[in-house]
Amino acid sequence: MIDKYNGDVLIQMNPDTLELDMVYKNGQPEMTQGFETCLLLAIFGEDCVQNGMTTDTSEKFTSTFPEVTSRKTVSENVKNDGIKAIERATAFMVTERMASSITVTGAIVGVHAIAWYIDVVSPDGNGRRYELNWINGNITFGYTSNGK
Repeated sequence: MIDKYNGDVLIQMNPDTLELDMVYKNGQPEMTQGFETCLLLAIFGEDCVQNGMTTDTSEKFTSTFPEVTSRKTVSENVKNDGIKAIERATAFMVTERMASSITVTGAIVGVHAIAWYIDVVSPDGNGRRYELNWINGNITFGYTSNGK
């Protein structure tokens, strides 16, 4: 039996404010066994207090992804810049052996929408695909499937 408080605290993005919030149910934090929280903090983590608390560069949040989506246009360049920004922001997960591999792809899915797909394979070989959608300037994030 898995302890329901084992794993990482689940953090989700509020699509209206783009703020990251912990999720609570009946006064207790929801937990995740996946990479949702780590990916959100890595991809959207801008300069924060934690950066001043550590000298280890792998523990610092230094994502350029928010700058990519601030352009407000859908294009191949923005899609490709987003892929590069996500790859840079999540590279520490492989370096620190949190994941065996991370593959980022993207697709223009509409006149006002880009989807980025983040395939994460954990050290035990299990994989999960996460999807980050940018539609009309709004962001949604979640996992789309288990396995690869």
